[in-house]
Amino acid sequence: MDKAIVLAFWIEEYQDKGHFTSAELKSAFANAREPAPANPSDVVAKLEGAGKFMRAEKLGKSQYYRLTQTGIDQVHAWLNPSLHPEDET
Repeated sequence: MDKAIVLAFWIEEYQDKGHFTSAELKSAFANAREPAPANPSDVVAKLEGAGKFMRAEKLGKSQYYRLTQTGIDQVHAWLNPSLHPEDET
């Protein structure tokens, strides 16, 4: 799940896409040379339920998602742990 959050952040921030589909997230795993989840739609649904992803627009049959501020903050905490000492365990 953590890798999916980071890869979604990568899609949004470094590929300049405002949203992504579960298929695009699966492709990001391949591009990162990481094993993709067997069911990326399930991962997206779980992260949506956890408040890390949110639904964006639906174009045709494709549902798009975005990171929530909670998801973005989580990635920033991982990237800058000294700025978020309360997150260290």
